[in-house]
Amino acid sequence: MVSKPVVPSTMARDPGDSLLRWSLPVGHGIWLHATLLGPLLVGLGIAAQVDSPLSGLLLVSVWLLSLLAHEASHVLAAARVGGDYRTMVLGPLGGLSTPRLPNDPEATVFVAMAGPIANLSLVVLAAFGLAMYDETGLAAMFLPMSNNLTLSGITDSNTVLLTLAKLLVCVNWPLFVLNLLPAWPFDGGAALRGLLWPLTGRYSAAAVVGRLAILIGFALVITAWFAEGSLFTVPASIWIISLGTLVLFGGKADLPAGDGWVALASGPSRPESLLRDARNTPHSLEADDSDDDLLVLVEFTGGAESIRPRADEGGPPDRRGPHRSTKDEDEALLDRVLAKLHALGSGSLTSDEQQVLQQASQRLRSRQRP
Repeated sequence: MVSKPVVPSTMARDPGDSLLRWSLPVGHGIWLHATLLGPLLVGLGIAAQVDSPLSGLLLVSVWLLSLLAHEASHVLAAARVGGDYRTMVLGPLGGLSTPRLPNDPEATVFVAMAGPIANLSLVVLAAFGLAMYDETGLAAMFLPMSNNLTLSGITDSNTVLLTLAKLLVCVNWPLFVLNLLPAWPFDGGAALRGLLWPLTGRYSAAAVVGRLAILIGFALVITAWFAEGSLFTVPASIWIISLGTLVLFGGKADLPAGDGWVALASGPSRPESLLRDARNTPHSLEADDSDDDLLVLVEFTGGAESIRPRADEGGPPDRRGPHRSTKDEDEALLDRVLAKLHALGSGSLTSDEQQVLQQASQRLRSRQRP
């Protein structure tokens, strides 16, 4: 899945030390995250309840292969648009790593939807096979909680192929639906941001999607109290509460502030502001150094106040002289001040921090003069 906030094309966000520290390498560039252990134990526990270790092993195998197909589709789609995955980290519901993509909304949507489409394709193929054999239990695979689906209800088929087809539907249908949710670690967030990006700019798109995910998360948690039925003997309310909590925190992580996008404010209280991208024109992975600062225009009620750069954290080798380290330190300081401003308001800034903002504003205004 690729639902972290859209980032400049010249930077490639690695999974990070914390992500790989809790992951197990299983192949070249492929890692299994520790969070896979929970569903794995649940699957084996379910199999033990029905005295069918082989069925549990088959369920876990279909689940892992479905995750691999999902993430492999992301990788192929990213390569198709000129991007790449440096590392593939598999989580319980898909990938946890973020691809390096061109700075293009269409590419973002294309890569984000590749994974869910792969799961949907497996569902269609398996459902077609079940329908050919007049399987009356096909509907139960699409509404597992309403039908109180159990592992024994899946594995009572006459042949291994029918059991495999049922498992493919039962596993891939939820993966498809869940990955349409607009929050990390699901793909719907990245896809929706890509759709809104040309209309509102990246900042506004990320803000809308993040807040929408938070609302959906709260709605799921509330809905769970009224849910009936079960899945694999686990009450539906437990599944829905877990999902709602994940979406809620994923939405908070997806908010622009979490990715360093914050508004500049001044005065004793934060004034109303309108934020939009100062430049929405997509550029390629091979963008020139002069194009590696993304400008965000912040307009206050009193007029355009300042423009802040968001420097790339990666990209082409630096060719701008020996003072780059000083510039990086200045930009890191500016990011810290902006983060404090966003979290605590303009009244929390010291005089030195206010001076940092003023100097950044002056530099950027002078840069824009002809």
